[in-house]
Amino acid sequence: MTRQTQFPEAVIVMPDAGQGLVRDPIQRRWLSRSNLSREPVTVSLLDRVRRATGQPDAGGPAALRIWGQTGDRPGTWLAAADPVYLEPGLRRMRLHRLRAEELPSSDLRQLFDELESVLGGDAAGFTCLGRGGYLRSHVALPTPPLSPEALDGLEPEEFLPRGGEAATYMKLLSEIQMTLHGSDVARRREAEGRRPINSLWIWGGGTAPEVRARPIAPLFSSDPMLRGLWLSADAVTKDWPGTISACADLAPQGFVAEVPDRRVGEDAHVGRLAELLSETRRLLRDGALRRLTLLFRDGLTARVEGRHGWRVWRSDSALLGRREPDA
Repeated sequence: MTRQTQFPEAVIVMPDAGQGLVRDPIQRRWLSRSNLSREPVTVSLLDRVRRATGQPDAGGPAALRIWGQTGDRPGTWLAAADPVYLEPGLRRMRLHRLRAEELPSSDLRQLFDELESVLGGDAAGFTCLGRGGYLRSHVALPTPPLSPEALDGLEPEEFLPRGGEAATYMKLLSEIQMTLHGSDVARRREAEGRRPINSLWIWGGGTAPEVRARPIAPLFSSDPMLRGLWLSADAVTKDWPGTISACADLAPQGFVAEVPDRRVGEDAHVGRLAELLSETRRLLRDGALRRLTLLFRDGLTARVEGRHGWRVWRSDSALLGRREPDA
């Protein structure tokens, strides 16, 4: 994907496909005959896309995210500082992301105004933009590489920084949690029976790389981190046009696309996934694409070529999860 090829290729970020979510037997056979693998949870979507497109390490994810949000390259060290709910457990806490509908923009702005007034200063500060927040600092801190979305429902302790430099991070985290505990937003949310915001997840710290033009296929996505990566390569970025076929029409030499992540019920998810898989199979069959890399959000990766259809000896892959009885 880093050079012009004779055959059009595509890298596509797709919805979850494991746990039996691919129900159609034809689609299961098609994926089972591909080069199907699973990435560990510790590999971020940004890194999966970067590897699939042959791009170099592009610096801090938080710096890329704000670059993608604003279109301007940040000139200082930044970490993402996203509100989360840490659920107490018998032995350890579990981290839960807060979705957009749980955190009104007015609450987010007030929360970061309070953090800035209590903890901000010349050396460091807090700000929010869009649906997330940022910590700016003149001194780099060790930070986890993964977002709250990647760690949703997991115990965060094993992902926290270790070693001597981790003390500064843990001290800051403790001060943030104490400030949030006494905030007006926290008290109001508690009175309204909503999930509390009892911590920020400080992650993805680093600086933005210098712009360096690199050959890379056009990106169709609204994901700010991916857009930031493309901006660092001085490459073409466009909004998601609504279908994978539209991406192929707009970029016939190949493209990278991120299908928007939607919160829907299981039946709706299964139907949407089936439509997307049917669309990609049709593009491959009709010759609009010759190779596909499908990056499913739950860690599955399928590298597909037309010739893989001859792998008739391949059985149903266990990576796709339990097959429905009627399949």
